[in-house]
Amino acid sequence: MTASIVLAGGLLQSAQAQAGGTGISHRSIRSGGQERAFYLFIPEKPAVRKSSPLPLVVLLHGTGGDGREQIEAWKKLAEREAVLLVAPTGKGKYGWQVPIDGPEFLYDVVEQVKKELPVDGRRVYLFGYSNGADMAFYIAPQQSQYYAAAVMFAGSLRQRQFAMLDHVKRKIPLAYFIGGEDKVYPLAEAHPTRDAVRKRGIKLEYREISGAGHDFGGRYGELLEDAWKFLRDKSLTDKAKYAPLDETWLGYALK
Repeated sequence: MTASIVLAGGLLQSAQAQAGGTGISHRSIRSGGQERAFYLFIPEKPAVRKSSPLPLVVLLHGTGGDGREQIEAWKKLAEREAVLLVAPTGKGKYGWQVPIDGPEFLYDVVEQVKKELPVDGRRVYLFGYSNGADMAFYIAPQQSQYYAAAVMFAGSLRQRQFAMLDHVKRKIPLAYFIGGEDKVYPLAEAHPTRDAVRKRGIKLEYREISGAGHDFGGRYGELLEDAWKFLRDKSLTDKAKYAPLDETWLGYALK
């Protein structure tokens, strides 16, 4: 094995050097026949044993954004907690669209990072904000044996998507944060989403932020701390397994 993916008896610095150093880097990857972009954050001083692989959080931005904005929001927490971050940039009409932006693209990005850095394959998490949350709400159930858990901020499922939850192979733990005054994703959409998930026996931690709008009224950073507290102890019991997109799941994707 190479030093870029092994820490036992070695140093994380060697893996960092292979990946271009610590901090934020802008990267590209060939996926689906296209050149795609993503941002990567590598903590400088991991607060874990150097022989331990690190958790990875995949961050999905909102409409009009790119991966960097979510990296910037998460990086202080990630540095302190020794978490790797990867934030792809979507190409969909509103930011994210199946199949051009996933699940294959997200899988390709994660697997590329795994080749370069010591990722704990049982602790790969998904996070999405706004349209990124819509995408996470879709990808997490569809890839329930690949991601350990997922958190959605200010998004929702559409009613026609509820039935896809009946096809989930693993009841992936989910957390859902929504502003009580969100005009983009009102509670009239949030409550049916919450209820549809719980009705299928999928564990869902639901947080309604009283008085907050779509951007959570300046509480975004505080709520990211809560998101990480939810994610950090979740782990796959078996080796991560990717599920290629099939016609059943494609039929539930947002257009």
